[in-house]
Amino acid sequence: MLRVENIKFGHYNENNIMVAGSNSAGGIDLTYSVINCGTKDIKKYTIMFVPYNGADEPLIDQFGKCEAVTSDFDLLPAGKLRNTGSAAPWWYTTQMRYIRVGGIEVTYTDGTTESCVGNYNPTENEADIVNKALTGDRRNNALGAIALIMILFVLVEICWVLSNL
Repeated sequence: MLRVENIKFGHYNENNIMVAGSNSAGGIDLTYSVINCGTKDIKKYTIMFVPYNGADEPLIDQFGKCEAVTSDFDLLPAGKLRNTGSAAPWWYTTQMRYIRVGGIEVTYTDGTTESCVGNYNPTENEADIVNKALTGDRRNNALGAIALIMILFVLVEICWVLSNL
């Protein structure tokens, strides 16, 4: 069977490096790896990816698209890994929090097929990376909140001093 892992999303910058968030047009690119875990060579595979928002609901982008389906017709020998990247944005949205695999169909070189429907659940580390990609580093958010509180404190002190003059 086929295993899908290392799912990452974001956009490619001017140096062709995947970075967090959507591109200037709101486009989201996707990269992932597939591993043929079986003993037979794979002739073709199809994977359905489903994006989710912060409320854990399937996300529909601004063009009404939810799932994205990709197929690969290149031979994938047993036990081999293939890294795959997207050439163009898969979704147009700024609300994506994580991605799950909604289904996989595999056709082997001997003509047999196999399919499964299920959800890929991101690991804690991947979920944290996804969250940081869309909401910013929590550490920076906490520092910003502390700075805001300090500014408010200083303003209150100034108002108190001025009211006692």
